[in-house]
Amino acid sequence: ILNNTIQGSFSNGMSLGYVSPDTLIKGNEISGDYYGIYLYRGNPQIIENVIKESDNGIYLSYASPIIKGNTITNLYNGIHCDYTETYAEISENDIKENEYGIYCHNQSNPAIHFNNIEKNRSYGVYNGDCGFTVDATNNWWGDATGPYHPVDNPGGLGNQVSDCVAFDPWLPSPVALLAAAPQAVAKFSIGPSYPNPGNPESWFPYSLADETDVTIRIYNASGQLVRTLHLGTKPAG
Repeated sequence: ILNNTIQGSFSNGMSLGYVSPDTLIKGNEISGDYYGIYLYRGNPQIIENVIKESDNGIYLSYASPIIKGNTITNLYNGIHCDYTETYAEISENDIKENEYGIYCHNQSNPAIHFNNIEKNRSYGVYNGDCGFTVDATNNWWGDATGPYHPVDNPGGLGNQVSDCVAFDPWLPSPVALLAAAPQAVAKFSIGPSYPNPGNPESWFPYSLADETDVTIRIYNASGQLVRTLHLGTKPAG
């Protein structure tokens, strides 16, 4: 899933389930959705995307993807890790200016290393289940003094972390990230449906960079495929 612009869908930008490790989600710009990427059970590679200005960035349920080189900003939860068997590898991302940078609960246990985690309003990393200690060592927290924790690092001037988060050692300077930006000209873009999909009829505006065959797949809120539309070859525009 490469180099798409997805915005304002009023649902999830992408809803995926049971995807394999060779599935690549790269170079997309996703904004204005409920979840930018909703992933249930699967281990894809989520690399060099920009996810911004939505309610939530990436939601993981029983999923263990590689999340690398993304810009995740201006969200409520940047990355929301939920339930057991969520062992995501989260590295070299720019996670900033969210309410929660990374929110973990229900025994989720991601590995969080070599990210820039800063300017998140409540917590950079929050662990709601102290049955596990989340490993968030070797990250940049916005200040060389490390993340703020009232007991373990009260002099830290960086982003705050909750209890049950291992953060020491931390990085003394920001990480040089991968080029996390989509191509200037996306393969295609799709706009919000009109009117709301709950109506008897709904329109899905889209645009193409080149003439190509078009297939649209429609999923429900649970990520189940409900309809496939084969539109044939369509011109650019």
